[in-house]
Amino acid sequence: MEGFLIIDKPKGLTSHDVVEKVRRKFKVKAGHLGTLDPLATGVLPIAIGKATKLTSFFIGEDKEYEGEMVLGFATDTYDVEGRVIRRTQRLTVDVDKLKKILEEFKGEIEQIPPLYSALKVKGKRLYEWARQGVEVERKPRKVKIFALKLLNISLPYVKFYVHCSGGTYIRTLVNDIGEKLGCFATLKELKRIRSGPFHLKHALPLSVIEEANSILPLLRRMEEFLDRFKNVKVKEEFEEKVLHGTPVYKNVLLSYPEEVKRGEMVKIVDGKGKVLCIAESRFDGREIENKAENNIIFQPRKVLR
Repeated sequence: MEGFLIIDKPKGLTSHDVVEKVRRKFKVKAGHLGTLDPLATGVLPIAIGKATKLTSFFIGEDKEYEGEMVLGFATDTYDVEGRVIRRTQRLTVDVDKLKKILEEFKGEIEQIPPLYSALKVKGKRLYEWARQGVEVERKPRKVKIFALKLLNISLPYVKFYVHCSGGTYIRTLVNDIGEKLGCFATLKELKRIRSGPFHLKHALPLSVIEEANSILPLLRRMEEFLDRFKNVKVKEEFEEKVLHGTPVYKNVLLSYPEEVKRGEMVKIVDGKGKVLCIAESRFDGREIENKAENNIIFQPRKVLR
């Protein structure tokens, strides 16, 4: 059994809580593909069975969110569930200035992770240090904001859309916007509408999962979400060897993408299109034709046995 279970996470649960519900109910191996804070809702992809081997290929994918910030105060967690630590005396916001500030955050920026986050520093998660009253050094991280749009403003509330790289803290983004505005800002609501190839339209309410008798009708095939990996086909008699991690030599290739680049990850598939493994190309596609028959062309990195 393998595939992806895509859940529309409700507010109040951690990503780990949801994964544990799935594990206990269906007695399966499971792991999520990117944390959502308890406050946040939306797309939470969960890898099931063999698909858990693919987790590392999805964690860093870009994300899209719709959220709402509230202006006028800041909290220690950067969201409304935290303790208020600063307030503005008078809230006046110029919409044009706000739009201009949002524009300034587009592109590559540096973020300092929030003190209350799951990032590990010195063997502990930051929120564990924070609960002990210890503030540890948090190094800035580079992230990318591809798009940041104002959707609606009804003071003190501001709704927004953001398309960003993996690893971006939306709470931090909101806090930093508030700092630039000079009136503070705190995240009120957040919904993830896309995580890599996983969209909200794919997502099932948690209630559907809880009421299901079997996980099978709920699973999406791995192949649906691996389009970004180019296909490589091998001879049928070699397929079983691929599943044991045997390198792919030129003399077992049936087809390969000529546009593949050296170091690029591809998927080795069988005659029915089922993924056998994710492999790394050792050559540019245009070089392969001139290689000896006994040359290793693709090196398996994740075997889906």
